[in-house]
Amino acid sequence: MRTGRALPTVAAAGAVVLLLGAVGSLLAPSWQRPRLATDRGFGALPEPRPVLDRYDYGHRVRREEVRVPVTGTTLAATVLTPDTKRGPDRRPAMVFVHGSGPATREGLIHQAERMARAGIVSLVYDKRRVGYSPVRRDYSQLADDALRMVRLLRSRSDVDPDRVGLWGISEGGWVVPLAASRNPEVGFVILVAAPMMSPSSQAAWAADEGLRRQGAPDGARRFLSRALAIGNLNYVNYDGRPAVAGMRQPVLGLYPAADRAAPPAESARILADVLEGAGNQAYTIRFFPGADHGMKVAGKLAPGYLETMARWIWGLPGTGRPPAGERVAGSTPEQVYAAEPPPPVPWYGTGPVLAAGFVLIGVGYLAGPVASLVRRWRRRSGPLEPVPGSWLRVRRRQRAMTAAGVGTAVGINVAIGALVALSFTGGPSWASQGVWAALRLAGVGTAVLTAAAGVAATGAVRDGWRPDATAVASMTGAFGATGLVLLIGAYWDLFAPRW
Repeated sequence: MRTGRALPTVAAAGAVVLLLGAVGSLLAPSWQRPRLATDRGFGALPEPRPVLDRYDYGHRVRREEVRVPVTGTTLAATVLTPDTKRGPDRRPAMVFVHGSGPATREGLIHQAERMARAGIVSLVYDKRRVGYSPVRRDYSQLADDALRMVRLLRSRSDVDPDRVGLWGISEGGWVVPLAASRNPEVGFVILVAAPMMSPSSQAAWAADEGLRRQGAPDGARRFLSRALAIGNLNYVNYDGRPAVAGMRQPVLGLYPAADRAAPPAESARILADVLEGAGNQAYTIRFFPGADHGMKVAGKLAPGYLETMARWIWGLPGTGRPPAGERVAGSTPEQVYAAEPPPPVPWYGTGPVLAAGFVLIGVGYLAGPVASLVRRWRRRSGPLEPVPGSWLRVRRRQRAMTAAGVGTAVGINVAIGALVALSFTGGPSWASQGVWAALRLAGVGTAVLTAAAGVAATGAVRDGWRPDATAVASMTGAFGATGLVLLIGAYWDLFAPRW
């Protein structure tokens, strides 16, 4: 770089970065989770009073494999029954409903076996794959599947048809209330780590909570909240509260106090408030200390969790209506921040628009190589004219700018995946810091190299260079594509003054 052009380049680079920071503050929606109000977090809770045992864990278990036709497919299921002559001829029974994602019986078979050992007939089934995917989920259809399993248990001679209930974990917390509110044949409901807000609010809370606990920068958390709001999925704004209000069955809500995937205090509070508002006071809520979203502590099911369920089921209907002061008990939940939905996405931040932007970026960066190939093809019969020295100097700057722009464009997409993975699976504190630092450095580097290329091109023209058609096509494509990369980077907060 010529000494006489160093100062203009530095000034131009500073101006570009400042301008992009200002543009980003206008383009990017803000999002900040408030702290959970004290009265919503429950505060100190009483220790639960144990229910007297009305069962034992000495039963051997018999397994029956069945196939159950449901809408559009057939689901494999396993029925686990106590293999004993002790106890009543007709027993309580329960259907286990999976959480999110594809799932098979094996994920819940251990808990179902433990319930069967406690004398409770249990059914686990493979989750449907037809009509269920990451981009499309029909909770109504999943509820119908659960009700089909309830009907199967009610038809058995060893099951008391009036005491067949539904158990649902995580996403099952949206499915089970829908099924129970539709059909009074469901005798009771058990909800485990069940979020009571929309899926979008729950996912945003979980992702932000994961990054916050790793010490991630505020910018990385804002970045991820924006990424989670891109999709236009059919189920993310589902409101499960009307279904909860429609339940008339006794409800047992079991929440891990240290849940990081669904806000435990807020979910339990919404569950209690909605049931109370609908006139259903037959509910019990228990928090388990140190338990995670799978209701496990150090890899094992939380102490007292299975016993609480078994005692509650065997004690129905009496256990379904505890005294008012004992409805909510256990360890105080560890939720600090409230769940808020991701910020509304402006039209230019939606998935299709961003995808189109990245396609245009690719087209712009290919314009130069394509123009050079066309130039060679047209002059294939004779020697090419020598490339002017001015264009060689400008092209070097342009290629550096292009490489940085491509790196930033790819980096944005890689960072989305990396931060999602870190937020939900955990990682060292330096990982999210490193991802965010590398992405911002790439963005600022692209801005600086764009300013340098612009100063070089302007200086060359001022010195008398007249670009030919190939140079014009190459510069137009490269500068246009890089400008779009910088605008997208501004939207993603890469140039914000706050870290």
